[in-house]
Amino acid sequence: GRFFEACKALHAVPPELKRTLYLSKDAPENSNHYRGYQPFKPNDPSLKEFLDMGLPSEMVAESEKCYPLYEDTPGAPGGPTGPYAWIWTELTSVQLLWHNLSIRLMRLLARGLGKPAHFFDTWFDAGALTTMRSIHYVPRSNEVVDSSLLSEEERRLITPPHSDGGLMTLLATFGFPGLQVLMDGEYRSVSAPPESLVVNLGEVFSKLTGYRLKATYHQVLDIGVERYSSPMFVEPRYSARIPRGLLNSRAETVEDEVDDSIPMFGDWLLRRITSL
Repeated sequence: GRFFEACKALHAVPPELKRTLYLSKDAPENSNHYRGYQPFKPNDPSLKEFLDMGLPSEMVAESEKCYPLYEDTPGAPGGPTGPYAWIWTELTSVQLLWHNLSIRLMRLLARGLGKPAHFFDTWFDAGALTTMRSIHYVPRSNEVVDSSLLSEEERRLITPPHSDGGLMTLLATFGFPGLQVLMDGEYRSVSAPPESLVVNLGEVFSKLTGYRLKATYHQVLDIGVERYSSPMFVEPRYSARIPRGLLNSRAETVEDEVDDSIPMFGDWLLRRITSL
């Protein structure tokens, strides 16, 4: 579909234009630190290049904008009337569609856990740190970057075993194989039709349920050909406070029985990012 074509076209943008999207750590002339493009890295267990997009700034309340990580995503090279503008239009359209879907899924999860449907809504009312990512993988045999320092097992994968940190992840695999999920002590391949979404639970949601629900541990195999995917990492607003075991209480919303002694989600996320 058009979304898949937009993802492919994004990663085919000429290198000199991609650089205008890089984070400042990879292109010091750029001012963006969190949202933007990250290139292939040598000897990285994750062999991928990707663009991270935050929600539009108009969806974030002024009370939240004082916190770090709320950053505008770099726009299309050539501006809103340039040859790549259609890519950003398509990605943003899907981003908003998935954001609304994620809130609906959170409501269904709330009901399934014995809470009112709108239990989690206030986490998203003032904005969210949700990130949409477009990923391009290549096989290690292409040698786009050096992988000589990696072990044989590491070279077998293009994304190492991990669980995502947020609430949940919506993932479009575009029908590509390679995704494996840890089930009953072994990794099993997940086959998803091209127009479907895979939903993984994250570490924060697992903590919230007192670990009754488990974060999805997964990895991606090197399938020997180019591969594309697009995950949306669903996260609450920066100032949300996430206690353990809140679902065991009589709280009617996720904000009930929460006080300033509990760290803000954004502070936890910053520590997680800087430790990676």
